[in-house]
Amino acid sequence: RRTAWLAAITAAFVVVAFVYATTSAPLAENMVESAPHKLLRYSFIPHFSLFLLGVVLQRVQAHTSRFIAGKGVYWLAGYLAVYFAVPGDNAAHYVLTTSMLGLVAIAVAYTAPGFAERAFRGNDISYGVYIYHGLVLNIFVELEFVHHLWLVPIVVASTVVLATLSWYLVERPLLRRKRPAVAPTSIASERPPRSFDSSTLTA
Repeated sequence: RRTAWLAAITAAFVVVAFVYATTSAPLAENMVESAPHKLLRYSFIPHFSLFLLGVVLQRVQAHTSRFIAGKGVYWLAGYLAVYFAVPGDNAAHYVLTTSMLGLVAIAVAYTAPGFAERAFRGNDISYGVYIYHGLVLNIFVELEFVHHLWLVPIVVASTVVLATLSWYLVERPLLRRKRPAVAPTSIASERPPRSFDSSTLTA
């Protein structure tokens, strides 16, 4: 029942995202954005459906579905087909493609779940990629290095380099200094105190 309610709330926020995308014109360089519109744009409201969709997919264990697990290539191809082949630069196209990304991400992640561990040997740069890719993109935009396809590999390589440096210089050293959590069984394994036994008393 909770999952059904959560799915209904997710659908409601998908409608909210659709209405927002329909009523919000793309920002132009010389456009003066009103304060309420800016607050709404930077709030979680237009994008909350994506978070809720992830929660729903986790609750229904979507990664175990035979239609998703191991089908990353097909989902990715379907997403690209919808994004590039289906005409329309409108709100429906935006909401559909962004919502599909959740399923695509899960399908790709569970197509070869052990690949990252074997390829990176326990070195996790995913959080660094998440943090620094926006920084790299903004630097390229500020330098007006845009509208050139050949810059994409440079952006990716720069992001990976920064993420790798962050892992080796910051994240991994701090994780090694982190104190291990107390195991739940450690307290239970301790010898319990001796209970009071009246038979041990002597007159």
